Parts: sequence; C-alpha cells; structure tokens
Amino acid sequence: LTVSVSFLMASEAPAPTDDTAGVQLEILRQILVEGVPAEKVLLWDDSAGCGSKYRSVIVSSAFEGMGILNRQRHVNEIIKTPMERIHAFSMKCWTPEQYEARKEPGWP
Repeated sequence: LTVSVSFLMASEAPAPTDDTAGVQLEILRQILVEGVPAEKVLLWDDSAGCGSKYRSVIVSSAFEGMGILNRQRHVNEIIKTPMERIHAFSMKCWTPEQYEARKEPGWP
C-alpha cells in the first residue's frame, strides 16, 4: 500500500503546548492516515494555530461501498480521543475517484 499524504495550514502559528490546547495538525493527520487508512488527508487549521477547529478532506479506498454517514462514523471512531480536545471538525470523506472529480484548484 502506497500512501500519499498532503496537508495545508491556514496559519503558521506555533503549536500549542499546554494541556488545555487542541490537537496539533500533524498529530491529527497521522492518526487519520493510519486509522482510516487514508491515501490522502488534507487538513486546514481554522483556529489560527491553536488546534481546536479543523476542516478536512479524507480520501480512502476504504470508503468504497460505504454511505456518507458510515464514512463519517468510521472517521469519528478513529478520532474519538483527539476529539476530546477539538471544538469543531468538519470532514469530507471521499473515495479516490470522488476526490479527482471534486477537488478544488490548487489541491494536490
């Protein structure tokens, strides 16, 4: 299995360091890549770097044959522990074919 991973950041702010902070982008990305498993994960930190609000596009062949709700349930189970420290997480869970048809200009 070859994994291609990409991510985008809306901010270059320093990572949070205290226990009340959210989840670092790179840690969340790695959890998603390994847990889903995902061929591609795009993440945007919409919280100005504090790690409490994310948008995502998660691309995985594992989503083939699954409905949208089941895809999101699967991802929610994977990120159950990090979600304790995240205020908001929006996701688009696409198959590779859906990604190619829907990706926006500038996305890898």
